[in-house]
Order: sequence, then C-alpha cells, then structure tokens
Amino acid sequence: LCGHLRRYKKIVKKTYIISKEILYKSLYHSVQKGAIAMGERHTEEMRLLGLTIAFYRRARGLTQSELAEAVKISRTHMSNIEAPNSHTSLSLNKLMDIAEALEIPLKTLFDFKR
Repeated sequence: LCGHLRRYKKIVKKTYIISKEILYKSLYHSVQKGAIAMGERHTEEMRLLGLTIAFYRRARGLTQSELAEAVKISRTHMSNIEAPNSHTSLSLNKLMDIAEALEIPLKTLFDFKR
C-alpha cells in the first residue's frame, strides 16, 4: 500500500508539473498573439505619434539626445519612438514627460492632421 501511495504521489506531481507547463506555454502564446494584434491595430497611430513628437522637438530646437535626457530615456529609445517604421512601446508617463519637456499640452501630441 505504501509503495502504491508513493507511485500515485509521483504521478500526481508529474501531471501537475506538465499541466503547469502547458498552461504557461498557452498563456505565453496568447500574450504574444495579443501583443502582435494590438501592435498591428495601432501601427498608424504610433507612427503619427512618433512623427508628431519629432516635429515638436525640432520646432523647439532640441536634438534627440537633449529630449531623451530631459525625459530620462536613452537616445536610442527616443530615436525608436520617433522612427516611423519602429514598433516600440511608450508608457503614458513617458509620453507626459515628453509633452512637458516640449512645453506643449499632452493632447497636442494626438492631434494628427490627416
């Protein structure tokens, strides 16, 4: 009886571990698909946002390095934000920091003239 109980515990433990791995893989792929779908859905808006940031940065006479330093991000990240074909993330806090550094209202960054 004791041997059977140990074998049963091992089987249950292996089943739990395998189920957990399958769940994690499933969640990972769902998140990846969601991120891709979300990125594709907002590609045009992100492109226009980056171009708008670049426009106002140049209008203020700032370099990418100067604006990046003002908002405490790397110049490379700033370049990726402004690049029309780059898919980079940007937090709302950083976006607010950028608007503040450019001395414009946040809503101005979303005023896309089409």
